[in-house]
Amino acid sequence: MAHSNPAGRPDISVVVVNYRSARLVLRALSDAAAAADGAGLTLEEIVVDGGSGADDVEVLRAGRPGATVLETGANRGFAAGNNAGIARARGRYLLLVNPDAFAQDRAVARLVAYADDQPEVGVAAPLLRNEDGSPQDNAFRRFPNLVTLFVDFCAPLAFLVRGTRLDPHNVPRSALDAPRPIAHAIGAALLVRADAARAAGPLDEAFFLYLEETEWQRRIAAAGWRIDVVPDAVFVHVGGGSSPSSPLASTAYLDSVERYYPRPRLALAVVRVAGLISLVSLRAALLLRLGSPKLRELYETFRQLRGELGRRRVRPS
Repeated sequence: MAHSNPAGRPDISVVVVNYRSARLVLRALSDAAAAADGAGLTLEEIVVDGGSGADDVEVLRAGRPGATVLETGANRGFAAGNNAGIARARGRYLLLVNPDAFAQDRAVARLVAYADDQPEVGVAAPLLRNEDGSPQDNAFRRFPNLVTLFVDFCAPLAFLVRGTRLDPHNVPRSALDAPRPIAHAIGAALLVRADAARAAGPLDEAFFLYLEETEWQRRIAAAGWRIDVVPDAVFVHVGGGSSPSSPLASTAYLDSVERYYPRPRLALAVVRVAGLISLVSLRAALLLRLGSPKLRELYETFRQLRGELGRRRVRPS
């Protein structure tokens, strides 16, 4: 489907939020540009730096002299950073990319072509893969609820259902062989129609990290836009570029759980029960010398979660 742009308006505004990850940001921008090349698309690049320091900013400006680098002066979180970038964006599409998410082949061109052919689509999400090519679960069949929360924190149950049709949250991997509507996607790489972003309003800056893109996509869907996954568009998502590799025990993740769920006291009770099941199960597996070498690391994560929950004061429902 052919589209005409007003003079000077780019097709895509690539927005990346940086916090002490300048080298990764340069690679993410370079790979995104390469994955759009040859499709006749025009791009602008916007990097929002959250108080990383002069060295990072210098690296960014030297490495991508055509990019706009916005300095916010402080790390106010993923939502605030993206809002600052979106406010400066002029493209008909926004490509929100994490510093550690790298477009493969023609992924960006494929996302744009799909969205151009599907005018009701407000968000087009790629598939995410690990560096070794294995799949990451990033396409979801429903928005989070207490059942999905329990499964996410209950390690033995998550292990059994992940990637299958029994999983209450993730779209089964076997169903990801063609584009399809989904409820929402992980925000490591998202192509968002600018009109859909305007209809939903800005991301909620009360979220510092985690679940902000989920809540935003819920508003995009409520505004009447469809959210689709496009499996032939692939990004490699390294994970941990500027945040811990496992969010489960982090203060930021639990803060977001309290913010996202309408009954935070009940949500954290679900986390406590699921986390205790995980801790007991993982401890038993360690005693029996079962599982992979990463079992100890996962066990330590749930020990940290138990400590964090013990310190947490839950705001009233």
